[in-house]
Amino acid sequence: MKILFLTVGDETMASSRTRAFQYIPHLVNYGISCRIVVYDRPSPWRWKPLIGKLAGAKNHLAAYLRLLLFLPFCDIFFIQKVLLPAFFLNLIRLCGKKMVFDFDDAIYIDEFSAETDRRQLRPFENAVRASSLVVLENDAAAAFAGRFNNNILKITGPIDTDRYRPAGTTGPVCVGWIGHPATTCYLKRLLGVLDELRKLRPETKFLFIGATSPDLGDFGQYSVNWSLETEVELLSKIDIGLMPLADNEWTRGKGGYKLLQYMAMGIPSLASPVEINRELTEDGRTGFLPDSPDAWLKNLTTLLDNPDLRRELGKNARDRAVKKYSFYAAAPLLKKNLETILKFSR
Repeated sequence: MKILFLTVGDETMASSRTRAFQYIPHLVNYGISCRIVVYDRPSPWRWKPLIGKLAGAKNHLAAYLRLLLFLPFCDIFFIQKVLLPAFFLNLIRLCGKKMVFDFDDAIYIDEFSAETDRRQLRPFENAVRASSLVVLENDAAAAFAGRFNNNILKITGPIDTDRYRPAGTTGPVCVGWIGHPATTCYLKRLLGVLDELRKLRPETKFLFIGATSPDLGDFGQYSVNWSLETEVELLSKIDIGLMPLADNEWTRGKGGYKLLQYMAMGIPSLASPVEINRELTEDGRTGFLPDSPDAWLKNLTTLLDNPDLRRELGKNARDRAVKKYSFYAAAPLLKKNLETILKFSR
């Protein structure tokens, strides 16, 4: 079997890293040949609108040319989150290649309005309809994509449990968060609770990895930049992980990657009871699902005051991550489904 991956970004993008790049060693161990083409590489001109668009167009054109070069030599064309033009999808089908479309977030929803994104709905529908298999993250996404294709495979995460491992911390308890700067808005929802916690337990430390400092006011002093090279070391400093979310159509379609990172690191977590968070978190066993500011504060103080409980929940979370959400669980499942679509036509 030969697979050609088209990823929306490089390894610094979490979805591309976990849903394409990190699969490759496991697939290669099965004797599967893999090649990756990156659609959108980071550009130094990204924040200069006109030049950034020209640089992006150049990247995309280069990706199309590489796809045309490699496409004849693959059995399966695995599209990770890229919404290709209809003519390109038709070209792939004419070449007789099996297509797999993979996505994690609710890319059919506008993040800011939390309503269906009319600009992306048609290319999303085209990609789903054209594919022999659709791989996605959660039940909300499965329900939406299932309107256009019945061949759905849900794989949550996965998480590299060899890279993310428990490390143990010393000193004052640290409450932490990790994410993209654009998702700092969810962390901001907790600032009132965290301020109250700081008054009740002034010895508590805070660490926010990847958060935008100005958006956090006084708590901005605890934010640090994210990088792929330092994220595991920074996560190892956290004793309690946070994943606050709003509850809307966009967030119900989100993946739970930061929760999986906490779990693999053996960190008990507190998460808003929204869609994927409910599936990943066993309330009271691997973490908590507080549904009000009072519940957040109560659960935080409970964990701060009980090191044995933190260890127990962290161990349970790590065990759950390895058993259900690691690449050792996901890779055989993906392989089996890829073999199936090669044997049977839709």
